[in-house]
Amino acid sequence: MQTKAIITIVQNGNRFFPIWYKHYSKYFQPQDIYILNFGTTDGSLAGIQANIIPIADHSVEIVHQGNKLLNEFKTDLLKKYTYVVYADYDEIIYYPGGFDALLGSNQEYYTTRGYEIVQNRKMEGAIDWNRPILEQRKYWYRCESFDKSLITKTDFTWAMGNHSISRQKVIEKKRRTGNGMEAGVSSRRVENIVLKPKFVPDLVLLHLHKVDYNHALALHTSHANKKNSATNGGFHNFFGGKEFEGWFKEAENKLVVIPESLRNNRVV
Repeated sequence: MQTKAIITIVQNGNRFFPIWYKHYSKYFQPQDIYILNFGTTDGSLAGIQANIIPIADHSVEIVHQGNKLLNEFKTDLLKKYTYVVYADYDEIIYYPGGFDALLGSNQEYYTTRGYEIVQNRKMEGAIDWNRPILEQRKYWYRCESFDKSLITKTDFTWAMGNHSISRQKVIEKKRRTGNGMEAGVSSRRVENIVLKPKFVPDLVLLHLHKVDYNHALALHTSHANKKNSATNGGFHNFFGGKEFEGWFKEAENKLVVIPESLRNNRVV
């Protein structure tokens, strides 16, 4: 049994995927990195050393289909690896000492604490994608929606977006005789049991979606133009104009300074 593998889903990873790959390739061998490629055409996968698996039907845009595929792929990898990690290509999972130090505690699964790194336009200019992010960004805010159980040795089911996890449980109702003795099973049903998070101190997820205003706006505008009923919510956050400006400004109003220890470690 091999120790650990990581999965991501990519459909034109633009500026984020090279950052993702640079980070995770420090902790995972090329043969243990699995990229589900849903029709990438922007060149972001060029030169990448990993298992790049083409997905022909582009079902990532139909959220429930992409979610089903991911869960099935994770189940298969758990037959080969002790731990499987998933991270979107704009998500950086960090733990001091790295993944081996984290997994040494042999926990069933691990839940990140989520933080959104955001450009503070009053104090920070456009991002230079050739320089480390935390050299240029000093602010984040706590974002509970990115408290995700993305590292696991047990086979649960990720909900769409990986924001929660669940496991099926068989509930049986016993049939009893007149004197109260059990006489077999009268009914059986399957329930989806949502599992509680298992937090670990210092395990964080850095979400990069808002790291640069102009980049985020371009992404939103592009996806808003493609939005249709077939996506079933796949582009649920993509909008432009005044709505985008208000959404970004709301994030700026929540910003606090990122700890120096994290920035000095050049996490990303």
